[in-house]
Order: sequence, then C-alpha cells, then structure tokens
Amino acid sequence: MTSRNRYFLIGALLVLVAGLGVGVVAYYTGALPGSPAARLNGPAELRYVPADASLVAYADVRGVMQSRFRQQMLKVEPDEQGRRQFEAKTGIDVQRDIDHVVACVTPGTGADRADRSSGLVLASGRFDQAKIAALLQEKGAQKESYGGVDLFTQEASGHMAGLEGGPHWGLAFLAPGTVAIGSLRLVKSAIDLRNGRGANVTSNAELMKLIRANDQGTTWAVGRFDQLREQARIPDQVASRIPPITWFSVAGHVDDGISGTLRAETRDDQAAENLRQVVQGFVALARMQAGSQPDLASVLQSVQLSGTGREVSLSFAVPARVLERIPGADHRRDGDQHPRP
Repeated sequence: MTSRNRYFLIGALLVLVAGLGVGVVAYYTGALPGSPAARLNGPAELRYVPADASLVAYADVRGVMQSRFRQQMLKVEPDEQGRRQFEAKTGIDVQRDIDHVVACVTPGTGADRADRSSGLVLASGRFDQAKIAALLQEKGAQKESYGGVDLFTQEASGHMAGLEGGPHWGLAFLAPGTVAIGSLRLVKSAIDLRNGRGANVTSNAELMKLIRANDQGTTWAVGRFDQLREQARIPDQVASRIPPITWFSVAGHVDDGISGTLRAETRDDQAAENLRQVVQGFVALARMQAGSQPDLASVLQSVQLSGTGREVSLSFAVPARVLERIPGADHRRDGDQHPRP
C-alpha cells in the first residue's frame, strides 16, 4: 500500500468512526445547529422517525462540506460520482440544496427481519418541488396521493436499491423545505406521523437519552447494536466473535481537524472488560507499527480508551496539521484545473 493510499484509508476510517460514514447520509447531507432550547429533544425531523427505529443518525453536512477537513480530503481523493447519481435520481443537488439530514433504519415486520429492514433519509433545505417532481416522473417515478401529500414511488434498482434496502422507494415533501426519501414503507410512515397517526421516536426513552447526549456533534449516530447485527445477516462464524453489545453511539466534530467518540454498552460488566482488552490490544499494536510515521503516531496517541461498568468509550482527534501533510493534499489530480466545491 502506498503512503498516499495509506493516509487516505486512515482518514476514511476515522470519518466512518466519527459518524460521517453513515452510509450515503454522511456524504450527501448536513445541518445547521439550532438554538440550545430548540435542540433539547434533538432535531425537529425526529417527529417523522418511527418509535421502533434501531438506528438514528444526523449530519451537519453544510458544516462538513465547508470544513477544512473535507477540502483536504477532496484534494486527495476527489469523487463526485455518487453525488451526481443521487442528483440524477432525485433532482436534488446536495451541496447547493441541503442544510441538514436525519436518517433512520427500522427492523422488519415480517418473519425474515434481515430482508425487511428499511431506511429513511429526512433532508431539510431549499428545494424546487416542481422541478424535482418533473424530473422524477421523467425518470419513471409514479405519482400518487397519500395522506394529503404527493408521493413519488419507483422500484429500487442499482445504487438506490442498495440505499433503500427494499423493493420500492419513495419521495415526499412533508413540509416546505423538508423531503423524505427512502423505503416506501417508511416514507408512508413519515406521512402518517406528519398527520398525527402513530408514535414517533421521541416516545422511545432509551433512544432519546442517547440522542440528547450526542446532539452537539457535527455528526452522530445512535442505535441498538444487537438489532442491527441481526438485520445485517452476518455469518454465524463471524457473529459469534462479536462482543455482546446492546447500545452504541458515535459522535464527531469536524472543523479544521476531526475528532470523535465512540461509546458502546455491553450486556454485562465482564463483556465490557473483554471488549476494552481487545480494543486496547489493537490500539497498542497500531501504535507500535506507526513508530516510524510521526503524523500517524500522533493521531494514534490521541486515541483514548475509557469506560466503567458496562460502558466502553473510545475517542480520537486528528489535527489540521496532519491533514496538511497528507500526500497529494497540496495539489489536485492531473487534469483537474477547476476547484471543486
């Protein structure tokens, strides 16, 4: 592995741990923090998230996309294919239109839960509804009315099938500046919640406790690890080696550099102690191997493991000076003559 690729891989992994890699959500969307009083119970879009969500995530993509960290990463590995695919499918230009996003995953309702889990993205920003509607219908989406809202549906395929995790996806404008995109089942559920039918995630006390604890981050994700593991269809030989984690949370702050904290709650104290020992071993090994690379060593030295009882916590920080030394960050790819947003 080249030095350039190694640095990019490390950066990508840190982004993932910080919560920036929550699927497409972290790359495609973002939010401007509200006032402290307005955020006591999390983002306003939680009103559209069902109570049985196993994962809830948030990303301040406006902040992320304007950050020095993202500019440095784009210089190393510029790639707009995913963004362009998303815009072609939905008519939404993420960098221009999106302010913030909330996303969720819910368990399935059928016998085969792994095949029936669903995802939903709730984006807030500025949208040309007429233009988007015309583009969706041009691309083959069907328009129908549901709960007093125009609902656009289409059978998922290719990139969107992987995003939605279901046979059909939907898009609906729940309010001016708020669009729901995801599995058809969850888009309809969001419309129902908009109309006062059903319980939203704010009634889930355990999940809301985690959301409130992490809501100050640029990005965050919280959820039931045991439910997500069940939905992931992990092979038995691999699943048997995963510690018995129940709840987890990741929160990241992105500005000149990037910092983050990952917390996990295990089934019992012994499981937490075993997990701490495993993580400590990996961190120690990584520090030994990074001895000849000062920048990488400084990042690994920032990794701190803590936690008592059933909780395990891992934090890290990558300063801006490390980003500036990423190979290739001082120039763009050959032939790229135009600055990227």
